[in-house]
Amino acid sequence: MSAPVTPPVRLFRQFSARENGWSDHYGAFHVAADYAGCALPERYAIHGIWQHGSFRPSDCGKPSLLVCGAPDAEKRVVWVARRDEEACLLAAGYSKARAIGLPMLYTRPTGLARIPRSLLVMPGHSLVGWKVGDRSAYRRYAGEIAAQAGDFDRVVVCISPSCRKNGLWVDEFTARGFEIVYGAQTDDLNALMRIRALCEQFETVTTNSWGSHVAYALAFGARVSIGGTFPSIDAANLMVDMTWRTNPALLAQATSDEAMRQERELLRSFYVPPREAVADRKLGEWLLGTEQKISPAEMRELLVGMVDPVLPEPVSAARTSENAEGSRLLFVISDTQRSNGNLDLLNLLRWLRRERAVAFDVLIGTPGGALQEEFAKIATLFLPGNLIPSPEWSSVYRLACVVPSAASTLAAAGFVELPPLWLLATEGVASLEQVAARDLAWLQRHTVRYYCCNEEVAEALGKRYGVPKERIATLPMGVDRRRIALCATQSDVAQLRASFEIPDTSFVVVATGLLDYRHGADLLPLILRSLRAKLGAERDVVFFWSGAVGSAEFDQVLAQDVRILGLGQHCRFLGEFAQESILLALADLICVPGRDVAITPTLREAQALGKPLVAFAQSGPVADLCAVGAGDLAPYLDIEAMACCMAERLLRGERVVTKGPAVLELQAGAEAMVQDFKQMPPLAYDRKERRALREVYESWRLADKAPQGGYVRAYLQRQKERVRASQLAVAGRKPEAMKLLIVAAQGALALKDPYAITEALLEIAHDLGRLDGRQGEAVLAEAQKFCRARGLNLEHIRKTLDL
Repeated sequence: MSAPVTPPVRLFRQFSARENGWSDHYGAFHVAADYAGCALPERYAIHGIWQHGSFRPSDCGKPSLLVCGAPDAEKRVVWVARRDEEACLLAAGYSKARAIGLPMLYTRPTGLARIPRSLLVMPGHSLVGWKVGDRSAYRRYAGEIAAQAGDFDRVVVCISPSCRKNGLWVDEFTARGFEIVYGAQTDDLNALMRIRALCEQFETVTTNSWGSHVAYALAFGARVSIGGTFPSIDAANLMVDMTWRTNPALLAQATSDEAMRQERELLRSFYVPPREAVADRKLGEWLLGTEQKISPAEMRELLVGMVDPVLPEPVSAARTSENAEGSRLLFVISDTQRSNGNLDLLNLLRWLRRERAVAFDVLIGTPGGALQEEFAKIATLFLPGNLIPSPEWSSVYRLACVVPSAASTLAAAGFVELPPLWLLATEGVASLEQVAARDLAWLQRHTVRYYCCNEEVAEALGKRYGVPKERIATLPMGVDRRRIALCATQSDVAQLRASFEIPDTSFVVVATGLLDYRHGADLLPLILRSLRAKLGAERDVVFFWSGAVGSAEFDQVLAQDVRILGLGQHCRFLGEFAQESILLALADLICVPGRDVAITPTLREAQALGKPLVAFAQSGPVADLCAVGAGDLAPYLDIEAMACCMAERLLRGERVVTKGPAVLELQAGAEAMVQDFKQMPPLAYDRKERRALREVYESWRLADKAPQGGYVRAYLQRQKERVRASQLAVAGRKPEAMKLLIVAAQGALALKDPYAITEALLEIAHDLGRLDGRQGEAVLAEAQKFCRARGLNLEHIRKTLDL
C-alpha cells in the first residue's frame, strides 16, 4: 500500500525570532509570496507579526498570547486570522492589527482524492527539549487507537518532527504496527502544504487535544474526533516555550478552568469515537479566517511593507574578489546534531562566510538537529530529496567537502560519479573507526585530499586505511576569536543571566558534553552538594549542563538524584543548548567531571574566553591541558577534592586564566585549506584511478576490535566465494556454483546489518542471474522487498557496488 502523497521537506533559512512572533515558521511568507506571484529576497527582515497557528475564541481576551509574547508588538503591524482577534488587539492598543486569515489559507489546493475509510491520527505535539519520564500515557493512547483501528481500512499516524526528536509517540505506535508520517517542522517550506495534503486525503482525523490541526482538518473537509488519553505536561516542559517562560501569568490564564470549559464548549460535538467523527467545514473555515482572505494583488502590496531585503554582511578586505571559476563548495553532513565534527565544520563555515568570498551550500542527511538553525544562518540547506545531481555539477560544484559519516547522504542524493572530494576528518581515530566501512570505502574511491584534525588521525588514515601520504594534510581546527567576541557580549550574557533568573550573588558553573557516565554526569549531584557546603550560606551556585541526553534511563536516574538531594533549583540540564558560547561566557568556571575527556570545540572556546577548567587528574587530554596552566586538577574521581578546588577558585575571585597554552586559532588552518582549494587544478583527479570496493578493503589494516572489521572481513570472504562460484560454473559444475552463492548470502545475513544484507542479496542476484535468470530475479525481488520494508534505496546501493 503506497504512502500518503506529501511534498518533500525543503529546508530554508528562517528569519524568525521572538521579535516577530516567530512569524517565519513553516515558510509562511514564502507561501504568501507564491500566492502573490512574487519572490522573497535571499535575506530579509520581517517588520511585523503574522499569527502562525489557530487560537480558540476564548484566547481573544489575551492579546499577548495572540502575538506570542513578542516585545513591542503594540508598535508593529500584526496580521491575525479573524475579526474577533483583530478587535481584541485593537481594543488593547495594537493599532496596526488586521485580520487577513492564517498562512494556511494561502497554500495551493492539492487536488488529491480522499482515501476511502481512512483515519489520520494526530496526537498532541511536544516542543524540542521536552523531557518525559513516565511514558505510560503515551502507550495508553496508542493502545486506544489500536483498539479502534478495525473500524477503518487505512490508518496512518502523523507525528510532529519535534516529537520525533524528543523520542515521543514513534516507538509507541511503531510497536503496534502503525504506519508513521511526519508533520510540520518550522524550517520546512512545504510544512503547510504537507499538512493540507494530509487533511485533504484522509476522511477522518482523530486527536487527543485541541490544536491548529483540528482547525485545518475541519476547514479542508475531514471529519474530526477528539478523545483518548492526553499525557500530562510537566511545568518545566512548558517553560521551554519562550512565550510562557517570559509570561507565566499568561500560561495560567490559557490553562485555567474557565479556558478549558470554553474549549470543551466549542468542541463538544467532536468528543466522539473516530467512527462517529463529525464534519464541520464552516467552523474550520471560520477558525482559519477564510472570509478575511485577501487577493494576490493586495498580498503583494502588503508584503512590500512587511518584508524588507537585507544586504549581506560587509565583505572584509581579506576576502578574494570572487570564487575560483564561479564554482561552489558542497559540504555534506549526515545530520545537524551537536557533535564535535559538526561544531568544527560550523565554525569553519562561519569563518569562510565572513572572511572569504567562497560560495558553498550544505547537504544534510537527516534534518532537525540542534545545530540546524545555526547552519541555516550561513548557508542554503538541502536534503537528499531536493538536491538532484546532474551532468553539469562537476562544473558547478568543483569539489565537495565531506565529514566521514556523510557518504550515505551523498549516495541517497543520487551521487555516484562525483567531482573530486575533500574529506574533512575533524574528530579522532575512534570516531573514524565508527564510520560504516561502506561509507569510508565509497569516499576513498573519490577523495583527492584528506584534512585531519591531528597527527593521530593522519597517521591512522595512512597506516590503517592505505591513504597515500601526499593526499593527507594536518589542519587542526581552532577557535575563531572574533566570532566568540561577537556572540558573547556583556549584554548577551546579562540577558541570559536574567532569563535564567540567576541571583547576582550566585556563581555559575558550566559542564558540557553528552549526559552519560563517561562524561561524569553521575558525579554531578555529589560534586554540587559538596561545593554548596564549602561556599557557605552567603554565596550560592547554579550549575548548568549543556549537552544531549545519553539515555532516557540515565536521565531519569540523574533527575531523581538531583531531586532527592534538594538541588533542583541549583542544577539545570539544558539539553543541546544553541547559545553555548554565551553560556560559556556567563560561567565563572568550567567543570569537567568526566573520566576521559577530549579537547572539544566547546572546551577550546572556554579556553579562548579565559574560563578556568577544573578536571580530574588522569582524565585524558583535558587533564593535560589543565596541567600546563588552563585550570586546576583534583585527584582522580575524588569528589571532595574537586569541590574544594572549585570553591577555592570561586571564593578567590579567579575567574579568568591568564596563563596556560596558547589558544589555537582557526584562521591558520582555514587559510591553508582555502589556498589549497585555489591551487587545486580541476583535473587533479583521474577517474581511472578509482578502485573497486574489494581493492579498497584489501588495502586496509584494521585491528580486530575495529567496529567495521567484521563487515570488511565478511565482504572480502564473500568476494572469494563469488570468484570460486564463477570458476565452478565455467567448469560445468553449475549446481555447486549456485549452492555456494546461496551459502555466501546466508553468511552475510548473520551480520544483521541492513546495508550488508542488501549488498549480499544484490551481488548474489547478479551472479545467479548469469546462471539461472529466474533464480536471479527471485533473489532480486527479495532484495527489493527487504529495502522497501526498511526505507533503503536499492538502486543507490546497487550503483555503489558497480553492478
